[in-house]
Amino acid sequence: MSLVTRTLFSTLALLVSSTAQAQTFSGPHVEAVVGLSHESREELNRDLKDDSLAYGGGGGYDVRTGNVVVGVLGEISGTTNKDCGTYDIKATPQTPGFAGRLCARAQRSLFAGARVGYVLGDHTLGYVLGGYENVRSKWSVDGTIDGVDAKRSDHASDDGFRVGAGFEHAVSDHAFIKAEYRYSRFGPQDPGAEKHQFVSGVGFRF
Repeated sequence: MSLVTRTLFSTLALLVSSTAQAQTFSGPHVEAVVGLSHESREELNRDLKDDSLAYGGGGGYDVRTGNVVVGVLGEISGTTNKDCGTYDIKATPQTPGFAGRLCARAQRSLFAGARVGYVLGDHTLGYVLGGYENVRSKWSVDGTIDGVDAKRSDHASDDGFRVGAGFEHAVSDHAFIKAEYRYSRFGPQDPGAEKHQFVSGVGFRF
């Protein structure tokens, strides 16, 4: 048996031995996540929908009573989403006319919330979550407003909420993997903006 094969079997044996012990699902933890993000919003009367990569990291603290787990969560994340569009909008009594290109790029998202879960067997936790989310984006304009050249860029942020559900599975006394779906909606700066995300992650419980 080669050294690589022996090392692989030793690692698998250690993993099986570690998961033989029940996970406590309590105390502080940190984690990293990556997945897919589907975002939609309305920009200058045009519906925009995009898929991109989601990534981030966070942590929290859980308290277990029986099979019920209650915890607080925090996360900072981002996506690779960037929307650009070319517009030719006529002026109205309420809004100026615009002709040119508008781009918006997502920068970061901050989440703070809580979760409630139930332990399914010795190694798996099913949970639901909810809380406050703030998003920040950068936008740029290159065109004319009412016939006047307008080229500028700025940042914008908006408040909203996030809800979701997922499963956490212990792979050792301290390490875990997770899979999670989350839905976010924002306003009033960007009413109707929303995102659906499917992420997986790895974490460490202290």
